[in-house]
Amino acid sequence: MDAAVRGGDRVGHDDPIKGAPMRRTLTRAALARLPAATAVAATVLAATVLAATAATALASVPVAAADSPHGLSKCPPNSLCGWSGPRFEGSLTTFRAGGGCQKAPFPLQSIANSHPGGIGIDVILSAYAGPDCTGAYLGTAYRGDYLPFLPQPALSVHSAW
Repeated sequence: MDAAVRGGDRVGHDDPIKGAPMRRTLTRAALARLPAATAVAATVLAATVLAATAATALASVPVAAADSPHGLSKCPPNSLCGWSGPRFEGSLTTFRAGGGCQKAPFPLQSIANSHPGGIGIDVILSAYAGPDCTGAYLGTAYRGDYLPFLPQPALSVHSAW
């Protein structure tokens, strides 16, 4: 398909991979030619999208982040931790990252992953109600994540890279 030309602007051309027409978005030059009322509407829309994005980002912060318990700070950096009590209280233990299924030394009621977030290989810690990673799945702590309350005590965890 040849490029379609409308008012001197190229609005599409063939995608060499898929063979489907590609469409371009409005550029600054094209936006400058819009009537003033449309430009104002576009600005309001952009501000609304920005506000919605910020609200979504705030909503995705774990609830416990606002009142992070003192015990959470006891989990060493780059570690997978489990506690005998809820909200990171009681006895603390650590698990080997990438260690597969591991027996908890005591029933766990909260877990945390202090490996920093970002790009790279993900490190996770999943909790299970039964021994040998059996029974009910109770939750997973991804990098930089923590679970202050497990639905029931965990007897085993699974750690993967």
